[in-house]
Amino acid sequence: MIKFKHFAYCILILSGCDSSTDLSTKDHSLNSETQHQELPENTQTPQGSIDSTPQIKIVARLAGKPVSMADIDTGIKLRLFDLEWRKYELRRTALNAKIDTHLLHNENLNKRPEESVEVYLTPPKPPRIQFPKSKRQVKGNPDAKVTLAVFCSYQSSHCARLQPVIHALEEQYKGAINFSFYDFPQSFHRYAMSAANAVHCATEFAAPWQFQSAIYADISQLDNERYLTIANQLGFDKTAFSNCINAFKYKHQIEADISFGQQLGLGNVPILFINGLYVKGPQTVAGFSYYIDEELSRLNTVNSAKKPVITQLPIRLLATYVSNRAEESTAIVHDLETDQIHTFKVDEHLSDNIKLVSIEETRIQVDHKGQLQFIFLKDGLGSQAQTSSDDATTEIIASEPTNIETRGPLLSNEAKTTKKHRELKQGGEMSLSSTWIEAQLSQRGELEKFFYAAEHEVEGVHLLKLNDIDKQEFYKTLGLQSGDVILRVNEEFVHDAHNPLWDALQNESAIKLLVMRKGYPVRYDYKIK
Repeated sequence: MIKFKHFAYCILILSGCDSSTDLSTKDHSLNSETQHQELPENTQTPQGSIDSTPQIKIVARLAGKPVSMADIDTGIKLRLFDLEWRKYELRRTALNAKIDTHLLHNENLNKRPEESVEVYLTPPKPPRIQFPKSKRQVKGNPDAKVTLAVFCSYQSSHCARLQPVIHALEEQYKGAINFSFYDFPQSFHRYAMSAANAVHCATEFAAPWQFQSAIYADISQLDNERYLTIANQLGFDKTAFSNCINAFKYKHQIEADISFGQQLGLGNVPILFINGLYVKGPQTVAGFSYYIDEELSRLNTVNSAKKPVITQLPIRLLATYVSNRAEESTAIVHDLETDQIHTFKVDEHLSDNIKLVSIEETRIQVDHKGQLQFIFLKDGLGSQAQTSSDDATTEIIASEPTNIETRGPLLSNEAKTTKKHRELKQGGEMSLSSTWIEAQLSQRGELEKFFYAAEHEVEGVHLLKLNDIDKQEFYKTLGLQSGDVILRVNEEFVHDAHNPLWDALQNESAIKLLVMRKGYPVRYDYKIK
């Protein structure tokens, strides 16, 4: 059955952004606006006169002084929009149920059921905030026409999960966007303030983004000791960096950001503003891309022919595999004209006129004769499958067509399965010095002594567990703890007959480490420099 949420992107294309709603700020303060009240339909304006006086809705008088609806709404516009969005979600769910019922009672629509459904419900238009000019450092092209202002707390798991989305947007819009980061530590995040200060300190050593990524690599360990460990790997001057974090040098700047966010009425993080357009909560790459594309189009920075559209090509996307390394990502597509299924990578041609441009979890982007088009993931009935933006575990999303083995010769055994493969997504990434790695591995024999065979046995081998490593520089730098069970290094499993950690550290430039900690999986990503 087609789920209504699967039409989210189609709906967004219909809705457009509201660039006229303006919530202006100057020096971190909000200006009042006048809200117009529409006249009843039967209200007549006297002939020969023009009534240009705006109708102001008065909701109270204080000592005879009127208080308008606009006076109240000025400070809560974003919260009011949140309410409108919630109403939209409830309506969307109700419509989804009606669509399901419609399809259930129309068995003759099994081949292309989406053709019988037309959706006109549109999401509310987000308000736009005009940010004051700031001297803060931006990530990306400083002259880019589109800025994403990101409000986050460094101890937020949602903000950590946002990092690979930010990275994907950077790759997709190279040179066209930049990021401006605002500190909005949540009151219940004990170490978020100190982490924010440490990132600011890293700007003095020209490496704020590497430091920021390392912080998000493990938000459970935020203290001065870890900040110094990261700084050491990045080659900072230890004394100068220590003085900066101990003096809490950037406390006032962080507090100014907090005050600004409070004036805007912000709540839970992450919160993004795309050229001032309010976008709340964890989102997918596709969700953010819509607003970015709209802004680029509005500012005439892209040719309208290059603006992506929903495809009408006879192609069905069956599965995607999204890897940390873009060149390893793959998409499995079904050519409806030839009834063939093939696996493709980015920059490969699906046909003479169709080139695969990008691969995301729930869609791919293709170039068809110069026109960019989206093809969304389809399930067995042809609906667009989309995961929740807050699902931090999905890496492969595979649909479940029947008899998929008979449709084409190029599917791997992994892709033929009807089960979804789940894997933790990347958060941040920690840079490790190759010189430091070399020095540590010179004592590899000693380091190996901290691995013990765990009690659990799988197919004749034991998983490996770390013990008594709390004072070991090597393991502490990696973020590991006593009791961690090492499950996998990159794509290789770790057990007492095979430990690929050492070879990976010596020979790989990027390492993904999966461990089990107190019954929960934890992922670490490292880049060797």
